[in-house]
Amino acid sequence: MPTSLMAWSVLATGPYAERLWGERDVPVRDADGTYVFRLPLGKTGAMPLVALDSIGVYVQWMFEHPERSAGLSLGVAIAHVSGSDLAAAFEAVAGNKARYEDIPLQDVLDGMPAGKIGSQGSPGYDDPTLKTAPEQTVVADL
Repeated sequence: MPTSLMAWSVLATGPYAERLWGERDVPVRDADGTYVFRLPLGKTGAMPLVALDSIGVYVQWMFEHPERSAGLSLGVAIAHVSGSDLAAAFEAVAGNKARYEDIPLQDVLDGMPAGKIGSQGSPGYDDPTLKTAPEQTVVADL
């Protein structure tokens, strides 16, 4: 339990399931018509997906139960989905052929915007607390 006089909680989520169809993560259609999901998950990795609609329930619980949520770091996911699972689900629901291809994480980081996150509302672009999206990405060897 924290010793701070201020009650705090952390709610951490994985990638939003709805975002899989967004600008960057949308599957690419190959010449033969197969939809290809290119993600840096490796052969055995998975994404802890979360649905945007499900997050509010957890936030509400944290506010309504401060005696239980104070000092809590709550991680929320609806499913841990591998690249192969994602392609299989797409095939089953959309009826289109799909596959997963692993790509290096550095390829994803290189494709992220170069701007520092939060720079529009900060004291200045050179604020040392601001980072680019790649700089905020934590990479761990598992």
